[in-house]
Amino acid sequence: MLLLLFVMRFFRISMTFGPWRRMEMSEKKHGKGLFNPSAPAMSDEGKKRTFAKPANSKSARSAAVTEPVPEVTDEYIEIPSKLVRNWRFKDRTAVELEDDPEYSALVDEIREQGVISPITVRPIEGASADGFQYEEVVGFKRLSACKALGIDVPAHVRELSDLEAARLQKSENTGRSAPSAWSLGQHYKTLLEQGMAETQTQLAASLGIDRVTLTNLLRIANNIPDDISKSIKLHRLGSTALLKMVSLLGEKAGRSSEAMVDRIVEFADEFNEKPEKSSTILAKIEASFDSSTQKSLSGSTFRSQKGKALSVKPGKDKLSVTMHAAALSVASPEEITEALTKFLEAKGLTLEEAKNSK
Repeated sequence: MLLLLFVMRFFRISMTFGPWRRMEMSEKKHGKGLFNPSAPAMSDEGKKRTFAKPANSKSARSAAVTEPVPEVTDEYIEIPSKLVRNWRFKDRTAVELEDDPEYSALVDEIREQGVISPITVRPIEGASADGFQYEEVVGFKRLSACKALGIDVPAHVRELSDLEAARLQKSENTGRSAPSAWSLGQHYKTLLEQGMAETQTQLAASLGIDRVTLTNLLRIANNIPDDISKSIKLHRLGSTALLKMVSLLGEKAGRSSEAMVDRIVEFADEFNEKPEKSSTILAKIEASFDSSTQKSLSGSTFRSQKGKALSVKPGKDKLSVTMHAAALSVASPEEITEALTKFLEAKGLTLEEAKNSK
C-alpha cells in the first residue's frame, strides 16, 4: 500500500515538472500564440534580441530556446506596429479604410481579444531613414488597427519580391473583405506604371486575374478624372456603376466629357449619401443631360405681340440667328448688328467688318 502511494506521488510530480509542463511553460515564456495585447510586454532587451537576427533566419526567436525552431514562414514574431510601414503597392487606400463601417468594429475586437491572424511583412533592405524595419504585404486593416491602438502586431516575416508580394496579397484577399473596384483599379494601374509587367496580359497572367476583369478595372482607373474622385467616394460604388460612369464620360454627339464631369459632380452629395443607388443616379443624370442637350440642339423660337420675332438654332461650330418681321418692325438691321457686335466686343472679341470681294 505504501509502495502504491509512493508511485502515485512520483507520477504527479513528474507531470508537474516533466517535459509536458516544461513545453507548456516554454511556449508561454516565448509568446507562442499570445496575440492578445493585454499579455505582458516583452522587455526592451528581449525585443532587441528578437529583431537583431535577419528576418529570414531560423533563429528569429530568443537564443535561450533550446528546442528546434521552425521555418520563419510557419512562425510569427511580435513586432511593434510603428516599425512597419504600408507597402506602396497595397491594394486598399487609406480613405477606403477610414470609410469602412467594419473597421471600427475590428479595432474594438483587437482591443479586447488581440489579433487572431498574423499579418505578413517583409524586411526592408538597408537602414530606413524613417525608422521602419518592415513593410506590410498582407494585413493592412489589422496593421492599421494595431497602430491606432499603439500595440505590437504578430507577423510572419518573409523574403518576397514585388511580384511575389503582389500575388500573395491578391491570394489573401480572395474570398475575404475584398478591396473596392476603385481601389483595385488604382492598384493594378500602379503595378503597370511601375513596371511590374509590360502588358495587361502579362499582369493578368502573373497575378491570376481574369483578363476582362482587369481591363474593366483599368478602364475605371484611367478614365475617371480627379474632379470626380475628389468629390465622390468612389470606393463605395460598385464596378457596374463605375463602368456606367466611364461610359457617360465618353464623347458623344452633342455631349462633351467636360460638361458631363460637371454634371456628375453636381450630384456628389447624392452619390455619397446613397452609394447603393449610384446606378439610378447615373441614369437620372444621363436622362436630364440628354434632355437639355436635345432641347438646345432643336433651337428656340421667340414670339411677340406682333408675331414671330426671333429664331435661334445651334449647329456644329455655329449659331444661326434669324430676325423675323416682328423684330425688324422695331429695329433696323443696322441697329441689331450694332447691338450684337457691341455685345461680343464687351466679351473681349475684336471685330472687323469683312469686305465682300467681287
